[in-house]
Amino acid sequence: MRGHAAIVVMLVDDHSMVRDAHRALLLQDFPEARFLERDSLAPVLADAPGAGAASGAGRPDLILLHFELAGGPQMRDLKALLRHYAGVPVVLTEAPERGRIALEALSHGVAGCLPKTMRGASILPAIHLVLSGERFIPACVLADHQGSLADMAPPAARLMPDMCAPIRALSPRRQQILSMVASGAPNKAIARALSVHEVTVKSHLRAIFKALGVNTRTQAARLAMFADMAALPGRSAETDYSGKLN
Repeated sequence: MRGHAAIVVMLVDDHSMVRDAHRALLLQDFPEARFLERDSLAPVLADAPGAGAASGAGRPDLILLHFELAGGPQMRDLKALLRHYAGVPVVLTEAPERGRIALEALSHGVAGCLPKTMRGASILPAIHLVLSGERFIPACVLADHQGSLADMAPPAARLMPDMCAPIRALSPRRQQILSMVASGAPNKAIARALSVHEVTVKSHLRAIFKALGVNTRTQAARLAMFADMAALPGRSAETDYSGKLN
């Protein structure tokens, strides 16, 4: 796969406004991304590698598919998509929070399901997770179908990756710094609060970015917020809107 910043993303949704919103969101973390946009699965399947197409648009690194285009209750079109684009992570978007649609899609091999109520700050970490080779399952699906998920045969049985593990693997001091970054504190304020030099904070941040697989403090903060940093040390050091620690 190309470097994450230069990924090729296929957006499959019959609403151009939704595709525009997904593109704008993904460009925040993947500024060099290239997008292939389709309003249905028919042209996607026609251009699929191995489908006999002569005018293929290239192999994407990620496919975002609106759940209503999956092919009805039997998900015939989704199955065809997964078959023709084997190895490319497919993420179902605008998925209902209740019912078995997400569960069925996961059982067929999609890399993740994004509920329609999911906020952008949570979607981006989920996309990073999927691109790392893991699967993303929203909490609502886990709560409703945990038993069914546990009973699935491999590879669908590995559907509950621990997204907090890289953060918990950080040292307590680095967890504390990450928590302050997520709260909006600048390096100078963090250094002052911890009684260390600013260069020390920068050194810790470089190590944190490497451990989390991110490139910027914004990406690190999103991961921290997604993983819920409330229980980590340093969270009590809140920030006001000026960016100074209280």
